[in-house]
Amino acid sequence: MKPSSSGYSFQLLLFAVAAAWLPSLAGTGPAKADEGASSPRSEVVAVVPGHWPPQYALDDSGRPVGFAIDVMEAVAARSGLRVRYHIAETFPEAYDLLRFGQVDLIPNMGIVPSRREHFGFTEPVETFVVSLFVRSEGNAVRGLDDLAGLKVATVKYNVAVRLLGGRDDIDLVVYPDIHEALFKLLAGHVDALAYPRPVVTRLLAESGVADRVLTAGPPLAEVKRGIAVRRDDIELRARLDAAVAAYVGSPGYREVYRKWYGAQGKGWLTEDIVWTLIALVAFTALAMGYWRFQSVLRLNRRLRASIWDRERAEVALSASEEKLRVREAYFRALIENATDVITVLSEDGTILFESASVETQFGYRTDELIGLNALDFIHPDDRQRAREALGRAVANVGTAHATEYRVRHKNGEWRIVSSIGKNALDNLSVAGIVVISRDITEAKSIEEQLHHAQKMEAVGRLTGGVAHDFNNLLAIAMGNLELVEEGLADRPKLRDLSHRALEAAQRGANLTQRLLAYSRKQPLRPQVVDLNVLIADTVELLGRTLGETIEIETVLTDDLWPVPVDPHQLENALVNLAVNARDAMRKGGRLTIETANTDLDAAYAESVGDLAPGKYVVLAVSDTGGGIPADVLPDVFEPFFTTKDIGEGSGLGLSMVYGFARQSGGHATIYSEPGQGTTVRLYLPCAEAGDVVATSEPAANDMPRGAGERILVVEDNDDVRATCLRLLADLGYRTVAVPDAASALAKLETVPEIELLFTDIVLPGGMSGAELAPEARRRQPTLKVLYTSGYTENAIVHQGRLDGGADLIEKPYRKDQLACKLRTVLDQGGLV
Repeated sequence: MKPSSSGYSFQLLLFAVAAAWLPSLAGTGPAKADEGASSPRSEVVAVVPGHWPPQYALDDSGRPVGFAIDVMEAVAARSGLRVRYHIAETFPEAYDLLRFGQVDLIPNMGIVPSRREHFGFTEPVETFVVSLFVRSEGNAVRGLDDLAGLKVATVKYNVAVRLLGGRDDIDLVVYPDIHEALFKLLAGHVDALAYPRPVVTRLLAESGVADRVLTAGPPLAEVKRGIAVRRDDIELRARLDAAVAAYVGSPGYREVYRKWYGAQGKGWLTEDIVWTLIALVAFTALAMGYWRFQSVLRLNRRLRASIWDRERAEVALSASEEKLRVREAYFRALIENATDVITVLSEDGTILFESASVETQFGYRTDELIGLNALDFIHPDDRQRAREALGRAVANVGTAHATEYRVRHKNGEWRIVSSIGKNALDNLSVAGIVVISRDITEAKSIEEQLHHAQKMEAVGRLTGGVAHDFNNLLAIAMGNLELVEEGLADRPKLRDLSHRALEAAQRGANLTQRLLAYSRKQPLRPQVVDLNVLIADTVELLGRTLGETIEIETVLTDDLWPVPVDPHQLENALVNLAVNARDAMRKGGRLTIETANTDLDAAYAESVGDLAPGKYVVLAVSDTGGGIPADVLPDVFEPFFTTKDIGEGSGLGLSMVYGFARQSGGHATIYSEPGQGTTVRLYLPCAEAGDVVATSEPAANDMPRGAGERILVVEDNDDVRATCLRLLADLGYRTVAVPDAASALAKLETVPEIELLFTDIVLPGGMSGAELAPEARRRQPTLKVLYTSGYTENAIVHQGRLDGGADLIEKPYRKDQLACKLRTVLDQGGLV
């Protein structure tokens, strides 16, 4: 039976339907062979406006990905076009590139009236709604009318900015990206969030916090997105329009939509697909026969394979996303637990990001700094150097640049900071200058203390190296000059010349002594003294030294604690301070000497200097002179530093005072301002309870002389030995002289009635004077000992203090000093 014409017509109709819909069902059907054949164009340039997932993003290799990119690729393939992408920093930059013809299109841009003035659009690629989101708990917002007086978050370049920006009763906060805006909503920093619903819905699902956010009220707006082209490019728009119409709603489109939004996009309903498949199966059975049925089977196999591939891709994507989340959590933990401060700056120094460690290091919360300029927190003297370092970082991508500068702590204190900055402006996930900073204030302080200690050690080694020989030479010169001067009583001119030479030699001796004092190498003979009594005894001497133009005032505290110091060295320090003050008051003024008790706690002791906390006596010397400039003040305790003219000072006065205070277990500080005078304070530790305060000895009116006592002199330098023997003979003593320890022990066995051993400490032959004395005392128990040396470190002086029971006269010594010391040792003891 022949089929009727109406039957053939029905078959032809089904064939036409199948031919039209099969490619759509597959979602991958090729474009028509004659599409675009009339146009020579085969490539277009699309601009991607920055990082706005899920519409646009960049993968690890820098290639653009996202919903808009997948749709653009599918539409381009249907149009017979190849797409080349250009990455823009922002939406405005992308708009300008398209308006001025530098690119051909923007994938998936919102279709709003203001944009139609400049661009042409294809049919919509997608339609979405802008919704209002609020927290699910503790929130009374039910819609747009409840937003008055509240903080509402959105994201820059989003349509919600245009929708809500005109409302004066809403505090609209615009964030750079949706992740930060959503975080602010969840953290309670804002009351609501306005943004396209599909993006927020997917982010909430991925983060596992979908139950914490609700949609409030009806949608704020429905917005369509299409492919934007230049208004005058009618041919390209028509070509893309046809491809969009064929693609949108296809299974391929729905799969892309599900991939990026996690939900079914607009397209066919399931019932439509079912009826179409039924029609195709019927057509196949009735019109095409068995061979067409086999084609459908092959198509189904391809579809199943495609679904399988897609499922495997989704599993791989899920694993990749999980790795990314773990990696992000790892780096977030690193940043949050870093002790160094991590900052991201814009090109002009604006703070874009600050790690939480900034509060620990500098006292600021991160929200206090974001948006401010980092250069405003840098010391004015260091700001230009920091600005130049930032400029170098901006100009050199990927290169690290280090610099040091001072930063203001929130408490007002200036802290020294070491920073390393690296340009990451081309990294879209950072887009700034990454600066890692470390507070090195304490390290710098330790470095300065080490430098000072090394300098003191160097000065000490230099001084110690020359002190022994130099003092021996001075002992020869001074001893002989004194003897010559005594023999020139009737020749005043020659006596005056001799006296001048003797004074010059004495200044040389003082110079060496001051260097030893600064480097803490001088031997101290500490006694427990009443500082008030010592000052009272010294003021009369100061009055004659300073002159009538200087008024001396003393402010002495009652019940002053006693201090264990070398009284002679303390007198020298006080005289040095007074002379310095006089030189600062050229036209006269007032010198004030004050004493006070103080109990330093740990914090204050550390601020004053390297002191142990405890009880101290403060000796302060103040003048009304011109003061010291701030740039000079840090150097005044340095050896050989002086502001006086050449020949007017050695620069060792204050350094000697500083060294004496430190060697005595205390410290010295100085405070001065130009025009306000200067104050030097010595902090001296107080004596232990029960220590006996020494009484001052009256000065001898006449030089004490010997009564024929026999002295064994041990000195290896022939000239020093000869000079010493002449001085001793002139003072009325009998002498026996030897050059070394072995000879001295032999003399003790053969020469009777030796009452005192006067020995140099440094001797040849393997036995020092310090080793000779106890051996001599073992052989002759009543023997008394007086040491002499030009430099005594580590012999009978330890930690700067003379060993208990030892008597020492330092070279070079004057005749009257030798006479007094000999008499004291012979009359009062001097036993080793």
